Amino acid sequence: MLTTSGLAEVLLLVPALAVTSRFIPDSDQLPILMRGDSMEIRLEPSGSAWVRVLEEEYVSLRVETGGGIPVRLTAYDDSGDALCSASVGEDLFLSAVSYYWFYVLIEPEGELSSGGSVTLTVTEDEPVPLSPGSPGTERGAVGSNRMAVHYSFEPDRSGEWRVSVDGLSSTDLDLELYGTANRLWGGSYSVEGDEVLDCRLLDSEELLIVISRYGKSGDGSFDVTATRRGGFPELAAGEPETRRMSGDQPVGRFLLESSADTPLMLELEGEDSGVDLDLVVRSASDGEFLYSSAGYSSSEAILIPTGSGSMVAEVLAFDLAGDGSVRYRLGLCEPLAVIDRAPPVELDLESPFDGSCLFAGIAPGPAGVYGVGASMGLKIPCDMMMFREGGGPTIVFSSEQPDEEYLIWIGESDTLWVRPFSQEVGFPASTAGASVRLFDPRAGLLQGDVEGSVDATSGNPREFFLASASDGAILFVELRGKERESDLDMFVSGPEADVVAAGWLSATDRAGDESVAVFTEEGAPYGVTVYAYEKRGSGRFTLSGRVVEQTGYAEPAPGRGTESWGLVVGLSGYEGVDALNRSTMDAMEFYMFLTEEQGVPEDHVVMLVDRGATIDAVTFALEEMLRRADAEDRAIFFFSGHGNQLPPGSEGRRRRTPQPRSSVSSTTT
Repeated sequence: MLTTSGLAEVLLLVPALAVTSRFIPDSDQLPILMRGDSMEIRLEPSGSAWVRVLEEEYVSLRVETGGGIPVRLTAYDDSGDALCSASVGEDLFLSAVSYYWFYVLIEPEGELSSGGSVTLTVTEDEPVPLSPGSPGTERGAVGSNRMAVHYSFEPDRSGEWRVSVDGLSSTDLDLELYGTANRLWGGSYSVEGDEVLDCRLLDSEELLIVISRYGKSGDGSFDVTATRRGGFPELAAGEPETRRMSGDQPVGRFLLESSADTPLMLELEGEDSGVDLDLVVRSASDGEFLYSSAGYSSSEAILIPTGSGSMVAEVLAFDLAGDGSVRYRLGLCEPLAVIDRAPPVELDLESPFDGSCLFAGIAPGPAGVYGVGASMGLKIPCDMMMFREGGGPTIVFSSEQPDEEYLIWIGESDTLWVRPFSQEVGFPASTAGASVRLFDPRAGLLQGDVEGSVDATSGNPREFFLASASDGAILFVELRGKERESDLDMFVSGPEADVVAAGWLSATDRAGDESVAVFTEEGAPYGVTVYAYEKRGSGRFTLSGRVVEQTGYAEPAPGRGTESWGLVVGLSGYEGVDALNRSTMDAMEFYMFLTEEQGVPEDHVVMLVDRGATIDAVTFALEEMLRRADAEDRAIFFFSGHGNQLPPGSEGRRRRTPQPRSSVSSTTT
């Protein structure tokens, strides 16, 4: 095993390749260097050597050589394309902004009669500080041995800043700006050496400026300047901003203040419903992430709690072609009303401006399951966002029905915030308001198996049921559609649980087959809504409810024979991560397989799902299972949940798409 802390001797027998070669040897056979590492590389006569360089952060790397053998260094990406090349005696500079794996070819100058060695060292090349304003122009150069030059910029005042690059030779230079969380704020990729980008900066923030070399001609020299062009735009409540965003600058930023009296709704609407826009809110004092709303459309919203202070709202284009653009509107508004009495109640909401800022609160008082519904004006399809606390929506209901109605748990003294909206109407058109209603559940009791049906064509697109479970148990609700292609979905709501099961037709399931397993930390009634997704959807179904009590493992019986033990874990999702509703379904099905088909006693199996599947709970249960099982027993651990197979060193960030050569190029943020 190779170590990179200090000097390690490495013998490489890789044939020499020309600088223009795009062949990359088997990466598993190459030693790896990271920032701060040194390694001694032995070269055979007439041989070259390869190493891999890995970097996990957005930095510039300097690769230096030492020893008596003069060598050339050339860096390649994993596709075999050359990134930069250093002549004999030059250092190599790599930019870890666009890549994290680099393949470095070490070539001796001429043939070696008896071999030798060279020491390779990787260190961080600190960014060059850039001063604001005149005479803040810095002169630099992206030589052929550099992928890019990095500058750090800290503004002396908040506002809108322009970064300009003036090329001084025939080299084609590109410009990129990276802001908070190393997010790409803008890229300028013309076919010349002159580039300009604008961005909005607070005086507490730092900007990373990356000037990279694309053209092979010229010496790569340039002048770079940062100048302030105006103030930082502020978003006031009731005064929406309409702006345009393009692919070369896929971020819009605005200052906003919370209210001391009431929560506010920050709403984003894109003119083109096919463009994916996201919304993020950060603290204005330190840039710390606060809230986000990141669905798969151009309609997003964030509930801003009272007393949140000064914040920055960021509008992000997830995937917008550089030669395209989209108009969007960002608004901040107060709730139009709050329902604070027992059902039935219906409120008409009049839009303060062109169909936006339609949101209201529901606070009936006593804890329980209530019916909550919404519909839009002009009889257009209605969707609904639900907010229980500050941040993005807790649940987004979206079906083809003209209205939405669901059973929802509302705790004592809690306020449920409701935002009706329609994805079929962009912000230029008025929706003529909406209505929000609170009604009695009118629900049947779910005990064992219940037969039901829905038919949207006859005005019955949904059915309601109530289920209950004791403290610390697992409530398992299973929906089985009778018709294979009838798309039925299900929503289960109770204390600390709001779960939508919205699947589709698959090789193993009908379109109306859904299930939900909920950890009932608090014993209470749970509302179950079965509904047709399609506008004219209908279908018959069987709904079943089952409670699995968490009794723990039994002690082994004296004189027992071989026994089986099981720990079953299902995690549908984590906070801020899309739920995999199938995961708890997998866990429940495997639990039933063990206890019903394999005959494993229920007191020999522990099942943990969602909020009950904490690290401590899983670790404790695993230790308890292994303590009871002896050498002849069978111990089974089952897990279904989120996984991750991102490349090493990526730290979870998505790799940026290579830029095509045009005056404006596409970016992925």
